[in-house]
Amino acid sequence: QTARGVGKDTEGESGEEALLEELEGYVTGVELEFTPRAVANMMRTFCDLRRLRGDVREALEAYCLVHVERFRSNEIAKVLYACASAGQVDTPLFRALEGRIQHVAAFFTPMEVALLAWSYASSGNRSKSVFTALRAQLPRAAPAMNAQDVTTTLWAFAAAGYAARPVLNILRPVVLTNLGAFNQQDIGTTARAFSYASCLDTRLCAALTAHALRQADRLSPHSMAALAGAFG
Repeated sequence: QTARGVGKDTEGESGEEALLEELEGYVTGVELEFTPRAVANMMRTFCDLRRLRGDVREALEAYCLVHVERFRSNEIAKVLYACASAGQVDTPLFRALEGRIQHVAAFFTPMEVALLAWSYASSGNRSKSVFTALRAQLPRAAPAMNAQDVTTTLWAFAAAGYAARPVLNILRPVVLTNLGAFNQQDIGTTARAFSYASCLDTRLCAALTAHALRQADRLSPHSMAALAGAFG
């Protein structure tokens, strides 16, 4: 936030670049005393700025590895989402935080469950213990998930090879119950996610189709293509 806010007050891109370089030097300073919350926020911010790399990444990851037991649920979700989004598939953080995830799993919000599942699946870290811990939280978390959370979670479990029947049985009723709140993009992505997991059954297909027809005049070409691909 500091990088974005102050950067706007500098003279163009050169001023913003100078500020970011100064902040990177600040982060890698050996005299700093970080907190898990600060590290999680910095990793997410540097990731958003496409600068989670080099010495900055190493300094922040080093802190995480030393202080694993201090990280809370939302901080874990931010750290691993930042790593996965930045394409850091080889980071030891995924393995180091597995035990901590199991310990704090009951505190993950619905969105954090989805983000963690996505982070592990998209980075190729198919930890059975992590996905087992996340699956155990679905009966609690799923009813409060929005369309994006549901599709992200389903895709992640399927991509990691864990889209077992219990997961599908939990997520399908959530879609059917909340379908009225889905927009045109939600319809397409939901159909595609269930199709990807090979679980787009007749009832769900009929419900999505009916809802899509009610919004036919507002469906974008992308949504129509997603629906056609899923149903075809």
